[in-house]
Amino acid sequence: MSDLPSTSLPYYQTSIIPFYPTSISWQKSANETNIAHQVRQETFRQLLPLWTANISENLKQIRKGRSILDIPKPTTTKALIVGAGPSVLLRGHLDFLAKESAKGNLGNTAIFATDRILGYLIWRNVKVDYVVSADGSPKIAEFYHRLFAKRSLEHYSYPPPVTLLNAGTIHNETLERVRDLGLSIAWYNHIWDSPNGHLTEFLISLTGKPAIPAGGDTGSTAWSLAATLGVRNIGLVGFDYSESPERPWESYSYWDTHLKDCGGDAEKAKERYKLVEYDTSEWGPVKAWVDAGWGVYREVTLQLLREVGVKYGVTTSNLTEGGVLVGEPLILARLEEWLKNTFPQIF
Repeated sequence: MSDLPSTSLPYYQTSIIPFYPTSISWQKSANETNIAHQVRQETFRQLLPLWTANISENLKQIRKGRSILDIPKPTTTKALIVGAGPSVLLRGHLDFLAKESAKGNLGNTAIFATDRILGYLIWRNVKVDYVVSADGSPKIAEFYHRLFAKRSLEHYSYPPPVTLLNAGTIHNETLERVRDLGLSIAWYNHIWDSPNGHLTEFLISLTGKPAIPAGGDTGSTAWSLAATLGVRNIGLVGFDYSESPERPWESYSYWDTHLKDCGGDAEKAKERYKLVEYDTSEWGPVKAWVDAGWGVYREVTLQLLREVGVKYGVTTSNLTEGGVLVGEPLILARLEEWLKNTFPQIF
């Protein structure tokens, strides 16, 4: 295609760029900032034993497999990334995508999906080109098992998506489930320490796969992968980085963890969330509950967009219509509006 750039976002054979926030701007109290700092610093230490065990289980298959540099790039520089935030259902985005996919209106858009939302898209027969898995928990296998049964593929109108797996984290149960479904796989690594850091150099050498900048969650990892594959105009849907007051507390991503840490005291667990309220001309009024974990992911993702996206000419629009992922350099818009502006010849 003529709109493909000559170069993609650089991958790193020996090092990758670190993205660690220095503050949580929407959290003002010292206690909140301290919690966020602990979340950021302890994540790597806590997960490293799991990640190394996973690499040990998968290493032979990783080294034999393709990397993200070996797969065909999207035939367009425009992509939509679908995450699993609460707004994607509350705002009817999945049904809208199903309607437009049935009309053939998404054919010129490269569509990336996070693993958690994949099944919902397949059920609705929405075209998905790439699915991304980044988390090392064995629970990720459930997204492929429970929500993405083979019978769904048999009635799917499009080629199965390429599965992009994190070589440095992914659990063997997830890998085996993906293989059982017959999905094609490509591998990548993410940051482990710092530029020219010994851990990252070791990881790249061990797996034989390149490393990319990543924000820590699957959604921001999908953004980085899309940019690495040459996409330069990205729309984000379901990127809340928060919880919705329209849903029960028990449905929140980290509710069980907070409840356990608070000895089963629900009221204390609720105190770990901050209510964020703001108004925008694009979306109208927004309310969201945010805990320290989502706050860290938000800050890291915004830093990723600023330090890498802007430098390499990646324009990113947030089409979520909710949540807290707002701020420079993001453009706020609605999904239908973005599609019409991005593909005026179709819409």
